[in-house]
Parts: sequence; C-alpha cells; structure tokens
Amino acid sequence: MQVTFAKSVIENSTSEAIRMDPEVSRLMHKLRDVNNREIINLEVPREDEETYPVAIENVMNHFADLIEENMQVKELRFVSRHYGTIDMMMKKYKGTKDEGFVRYIMGTGPEIYDFNEEMIYEVARQKEEAGEKSNVSHERKMALEFGAEYLSGLSDFEFINLLIAQGELTDEQLKSLSRTYKEIGREGLIREQYQPEQWKEITKAQAEAIAEMEEEVR
Repeated sequence: MQVTFAKSVIENSTSEAIRMDPEVSRLMHKLRDVNNREIINLEVPREDEETYPVAIENVMNHFADLIEENMQVKELRFVSRHYGTIDMMMKKYKGTKDEGFVRYIMGTGPEIYDFNEEMIYEVARQKEEAGEKSNVSHERKMALEFGAEYLSGLSDFEFINLLIAQGELTDEQLKSLSRTYKEIGREGLIREQYQPEQWKEITKAQAEAIAEMEEEVR
C-alpha cells in the first residue's frame, strides 16, 4: 500500500502541487474510512458535528467571495500564465490570512480547473438523478470547489491555524484542541484508547478494504 501511494504521489505531483491520482486517492480514503470507523471508534465530538462543517463552509464561501471579487472564475484555468495578475494578487494579499489560498489559485492550471469542473458536473448529475435541484450557479460552485481543493491539501496543523486566522474557533474549542495528555488524565486516556476485543472485526474490515483497493488499482 505504501509503495502504491508513494508511487502515485511521485507520478502525479508537480513543482506547484503535491497530489495523487484521483482513483488512488479515492481508494486511500476508503481505507482511511475503515480505520476511522473501526479503529478510532469514538463518539463523534460535538465540534466534529457542529463546528467544523460550519467553519469549513464559512471558509469556502470566504474564498469563493475572494475569487469573485477579483476575477471571472473561468480566468483561473490559465491564470498561472498571466504574470501581471499573479503579481497584482500576491501584492494585494501578501501578509494577510488569505495569502496561502491566493498563492494556490495563482498556480492553478488547466488540469486542476478541468478536474474541479468534472467533479461539479458529476455531483450535479447524481443530484439530478435523485430529483434534487440546486439554485447555485456553475461559477459559484467552481469558486467553492477551489476552496475545497485548497483545504483538502492542508495538514491538520495548517487547517487549524487557518480556522483560527479566519476567526472560526472559540477559545473553548481551541482549548479542547490543544489538550495535553496530562490534562486529559488517565481515565480520559482509557476512555479514548482502542478496545482490544474488536481486533478481529477491525482486521477483517481492513483486509477486505485492502483487497478491494489492490484489485481496483490493478
């Protein structure tokens, strides 16, 4: 698995972005979901249900507004070739909380743009088949997709710092996220640790996911 994932990163990354083949990435996340569901096996904290989805939506809308305030969304397909636009945007947002996202979208090329557009069309197709309708314009969906793509590439540390910079976390939430082992205490650690009696079920689920992943990759 490690060889497959590493090879995909090497083959699909560029000097501007580190990425996997979309199919390998999907399969990796499928395996991750098994781990999250079976190994971690914790009750979903309130912040995961109530705070983060809202915070992510707020940040994505903020990034979408930033794009729409500065350019036509379709310009992002070839913006990496327009040095004047890159220079103007980097100067405008240098030192701000949005500098990282601006640097990301200024490196956008046709591959990223087309991939995001394909994702939007696929989601729209699925919703149409389910009888669902959306009042959000294609341009807005594309702007939101760039925000989602940027967030997906951040480490946990970068993601939390972004939420802090955007004012999306309260002091209480920050305190919860920065707890030390000493603060959690022995009883808290015992409650959060893995339950050994579930080992057989977990290894079985992992083995099935790995076998499916390897078959699809082949």
